[in-house]
Amino acid sequence: MNLRKDEIVRDGVALWRKWLIEHPEFARNPIYITGASYSGKIIPPLTLEIIKGNEAGSGARMNLQGYIIGNPYLIGNPLTDNFPSKHAIEYAHRISLLSDELFECIDSVEESFILESKCNVSTPDKWCRVYYRNYMSQSWANDINVQAAFHVREGTINEWFRCRGRRSDDKLKYNIDVDADSAINYYQYLTTKPLRALIFR
Repeated sequence: MNLRKDEIVRDGVALWRKWLIEHPEFARNPIYITGASYSGKIIPPLTLEIIKGNEAGSGARMNLQGYIIGNPYLIGNPLTDNFPSKHAIEYAHRISLLSDELFECIDSVEESFILESKCNVSTPDKWCRVYYRNYMSQSWANDINVQAAFHVREGTINEWFRCRGRRSDDKLKYNIDVDADSAINYYQYLTTKPLRALIFR
């Protein structure tokens, strides 16, 4: 399965416009496009596509107010575009830019959530966000009350599951072509538009 940026953007915008046509009572609600991590490469072109559609008057107009992105990948591959990378920290320690004490402290920090200690999934009574977020999001999305709140038509989906495509237990495997280009130009262009933006690490 190939995961292409242009398809994600096209399908995402088409879904939202169709949903707004079917639910016009939400048409005036302010819209903020949000995401984290890998979506740092998807949200900017998606936001731009919404702007273009609004300006061209195609489909339902979306009341786009801005975008929010946390810990975004911007340029390279999500496997290597991490900041600060573990290798950079190890190198800084090796050349004595980080003391032994500070390095030991950093080594116990969870890379994805720096305010938490490293996950130990073998200890069931300890909260482990990295491990449990997959299962919590799946449980939430498969709840019939959640689906009803989102107006998901009954019977249109058997099971929703979170998939990143890289883990051994992922149900879908895909190749990614989004990594080939940088998102920086999109961010620069979006600064010329009257949108609110929050980008945080």
